[in-house]
Amino acid sequence: MLIPIKAWNEGYDPCSSSSQNPVTPLPIELLQDVEVLEEYISRLTLLGWTSRQQFEETWMCLLSVLCNTSTNDNSNEEINEMYTCASIAVKGITSLLMQTLYHPTPGKGNTSNLLHVSRDTPIICGRISIKKLRDVQLFIEARYNKSLYVSDRNVKINSLFDDRNLEKHLKTYSVGQLSIKYFLIAVGILENVDQKCFAYEIWNNREETLQKFGLDITSCLHFLQDFYTQLLQFQKISSLALLHEIVCSILTLSDLFNDKIQFNWMMDLFLDLLKVHAVEDELLHQYLIIGVCKSAAVLNPELEVYEIIKKYLVQFLKSSFVPSKIACLHGFLYILEGCKLNNISIGGISEELQLILPCAVEYIQMNLNNLARNAHQSQQHTQLIWSVAFYIIENVEEVHIESSFIENVLSGAISCLSETKKRITEYKCIMKGLQRLIVLKKNLMMKIGKQVVKLSMDGLKNENPLIAILSLQMLFTYMYTECAEHVESRDQQTSPENLVQTIEKFSALFERIKKGYSFEVEIICFLLPQVLDDFFTPADILTKVICEFLSTQQPHQRLLSKVIFHLFQSAIRQNQLTLLQDWVVFSLPNFTQNFSYPMATWCLTCFFISASCNKWLTSLFPYIQTRMQRYEYEDREMLCVAGSDFYKNLSTEKQKQTFRENFKIVRDLPEMPFNDLLSSL
Repeated sequence: MLIPIKAWNEGYDPCSSSSQNPVTPLPIELLQDVEVLEEYISRLTLLGWTSRQQFEETWMCLLSVLCNTSTNDNSNEEINEMYTCASIAVKGITSLLMQTLYHPTPGKGNTSNLLHVSRDTPIICGRISIKKLRDVQLFIEARYNKSLYVSDRNVKINSLFDDRNLEKHLKTYSVGQLSIKYFLIAVGILENVDQKCFAYEIWNNREETLQKFGLDITSCLHFLQDFYTQLLQFQKISSLALLHEIVCSILTLSDLFNDKIQFNWMMDLFLDLLKVHAVEDELLHQYLIIGVCKSAAVLNPELEVYEIIKKYLVQFLKSSFVPSKIACLHGFLYILEGCKLNNISIGGISEELQLILPCAVEYIQMNLNNLARNAHQSQQHTQLIWSVAFYIIENVEEVHIESSFIENVLSGAISCLSETKKRITEYKCIMKGLQRLIVLKKNLMMKIGKQVVKLSMDGLKNENPLIAILSLQMLFTYMYTECAEHVESRDQQTSPENLVQTIEKFSALFERIKKGYSFEVEIICFLLPQVLDDFFTPADILTKVICEFLSTQQPHQRLLSKVIFHLFQSAIRQNQLTLLQDWVVFSLPNFTQNFSYPMATWCLTCFFISASCNKWLTSLFPYIQTRMQRYEYEDREMLCVAGSDFYKNLSTEKQKQTFRENFKIVRDLPEMPFNDLLSSL
């Protein structure tokens, strides 16, 4: 499958090769054909490789093309074709080596995922409320992403606890794939690392994987370092395309570096290129600026180097070429993380960060007002602005930031989320950023709490299921953070005012149940039993839930019946059986007079079983759920069995009398099963 069509047409016969590898490399003569080489690299990138032998043979195959760059006694046309082949070979070698980042099986992109370590600090689930929030968030993410509604990967959602950078929505490779903390571990700068640290676990897993498959990436990198160094002498290279490809290759392969010397080499080389290469070539400079920022973040060089980097950042941020601005934003993120990890100033920020931070803050402030107008120009640029802004707020103390910065960012975020026309990727980025701030920066929650709640409740009314589900995540994040003490201490009494406010928030959920798609309702109804149990006693919320269940506008009673069941069982566990029986008995007229006989039969059976202490009877509830709108013999029989059990367990004679009287009123209605029920008591 790796062999290009043109190679077959040229008469290539893999059987003639002496290699024992089932996927044999192509001979150098064929690979010097640009069309053959391009198709070969394309297939290699798509399909990957399956063994160490295939990796090494492909490496040698591409290396032979790359090293064949002698220009002696060749025409200009031949030289151009030679450089074109070399550029393609560089791209192929880079792709080949980067495929070792796949885990658990290097080279197999179809069955493995690229390693990714986020720059963001993982949210620690030390408190009960955060653990509960994590369970809720992960369930929403998993259930939504598996739903039939999600046909496009761009509409998938990530939970607050998802280990991805804010701007990263796809699983493909991108700048920022690995964090600075990962590199500090890989090159041995960061010592005495907690072995439970996520970055360490990823690095350790990768080392074990490389050893298991016998892949010597270090030797490959050393060879390329020497080869690129020789090739990048300007008197030896006259092809801009090859120069661009080599610089891009170095930047990409820096994710595989495992030695400080390699980062030193990249920084020195890129700084030299920034000095001597034409400033008009912004295609090249975008890679150079990311490379020097990345190297500086790892190496933490002298302040003079940061001053040089700042000069270039300021220069390219003023460019009209959007990729240059994007490169600078990536550079900010690398440097911000590096300064955070390398900071030794107690209670303050490092000199390096003092130098770079104002530049980042100024650019974000300047662009916040223009985001809505310029969003259509570059989605990536917009997301990176939010990523830098949220990272600064999250990781730099407020006293070290310009006073209006946080307020402007938060108001800008709220404004973007409130727009009628939603830009989905930006919306997801901002929502996750705000949720992180709510959990990690409690003082900010006081400033934006009301706005966040309003946004969430408005979002639950949105016709777009994605917006509604993201709003659901935000609402739960706020509630579990704001009411953490109540969630963790069930004995703590809730004030009437807080109770009313909490019920109001849940009213938005019940409204969504009435109007949402089935898969949304399934998600909400699955979560409601646990969430209601976390925030209310059964007595506080019973009336609300029963009213929603009995509502004539309720199209999802089957799903809501499960909420009723769990709520009733929770009341029984909390010794509130008498209260529960009162609710059921006095609600009987709503069933007997307002529903058709099949629906009345099903609803009453659900209620009687839900309020039962009989384990054998309650175990039938999942089956009873499936009998909605059915009116066969077994349905009438189950009503009698469940009703009789409920009646026998009523706590007072008054309850029993009320029970009988309610059914006597309607016992003679045609086709109603209530006469049989009374006979079974």
